[in-house]
Amino acid sequence: MFASMKKSPVYLIFLVWLGTACGSEKDGIGSSQSTNLDSLFQVYHEYKLRINPVEATKAGEKEYNDYIANYLSDEYIEDCISNYQRFLEAINKVDTTIISSTDHISLKAMKWDCSIKLEGLQNKIVTIPSPVFDLPHFKLMPLTQISSFQLYIGQMASGASIQPFDTVEDYKNWLKRVDDYLDWLETAQRNMKTGIQQGLVIPKILIERTIAQLEPFANVPLEEHIFYGPVANFPQGFSDETKTF
Repeated sequence: MFASMKKSPVYLIFLVWLGTACGSEKDGIGSSQSTNLDSLFQVYHEYKLRINPVEATKAGEKEYNDYIANYLSDEYIEDCISNYQRFLEAINKVDTTIISSTDHISLKAMKWDCSIKLEGLQNKIVTIPSPVFDLPHFKLMPLTQISSFQLYIGQMASGASIQPFDTVEDYKNWLKRVDDYLDWLETAQRNMKTGIQQGLVIPKILIERTIAQLEPFANVPLEEHIFYGPVANFPQGFSDETKTF
């Protein structure tokens, strides 16, 4: 599902940005150099929303409400590596002697973020910045007791969290996200099997506690399931016909 994201490929924007940056006059703060830097920050912001659509929803960016990035997939990881490298390349082209102190601090923070994420993505066991918590997350050990995506998706599915359920479009967006979540689960299963083969697994006590957390997702009547929440609480004004969209 990662390849079908709606945003324009970042590398195309980079071509434009790098072209204008290289042709800029170095005439001080407020110049085209400063304008290009603002553009770089905006491109980076858009990129972080694209790879982290759950956080985008939390921030009120409605256009990201209909998908979940499969951050466990090889495609996602390769995309992140490629783009973090491009961002670092762009950062290194900035003449920091002619930008404001505020922009300099922002640029250093951006460089640190790109560098630390790239380091995690390229290490031997591959740590991924979790799209929910922006914390290290192991590709081959995706389900844990505390920072697991399955817990967060349950909150979203309840209809009482960040995922909106106010319109028919909201419900359709959620169904698309559920499809993406199923892809994520399949990838998680494959990755865990690989982890078992390589001896990379979480401790037994944490596995037992994680399994216990998964029980409510599997062994409850349909109408008591947390994913049934939005169906049991359709907005007032939804007609019977609308409810069967």
